[in-house]
Amino acid sequence: MKKTKAFAISVALCFLGVLAVVPLMPAFAVEEKTAEKPAERFVKMEKTWGVKPMNIRLTGSDHFLDFRFLVTDSEKAKPVLERGKKAYLMDEQSGKVFNVPVTKLGPMRGTAVEPKEGKQYVILFGNSDKSIQRGSKVSVIIGDFKAEDLTVE
Repeated sequence: MKKTKAFAISVALCFLGVLAVVPLMPAFAVEEKTAEKPAERFVKMEKTWGVKPMNIRLTGSDHFLDFRFLVTDSEKAKPVLERGKKAYLMDEQSGKVFNVPVTKLGPMRGTAVEPKEGKQYVILFGNSDKSIQRGSKVSVIIGDFKAEDLTVE
């Protein structure tokens, strides 16, 4: 009887110890994430090109990658949004290139002669073989513009 009671008490203490540590774990994870804010990582890009990458996500049952960026300076962003500039995505691990799908209406990307500050633009890249997955590191290249080290969500 004493062994069972002692065992129950030790299990309860271990459980309470785990409960005391678990609330601290998310705090550490949050600190790691906030240490590398996208706003801080892309400051130079924003100053040079007038665009700020927002996110890159898998969509369409993972057959496409949806890249969104915000125009912060319309004059600097003109070369990025030029219709004639070829846009593509590159997997940083394999070096494989993914193009913008073209429909009867044209490429699946936002372009503008006069970009608008504060507006988000979208580019879709094909991922028909589903080789890009969540967590992959990719680069988006549009002419001389290059957004590197983007993590696919």
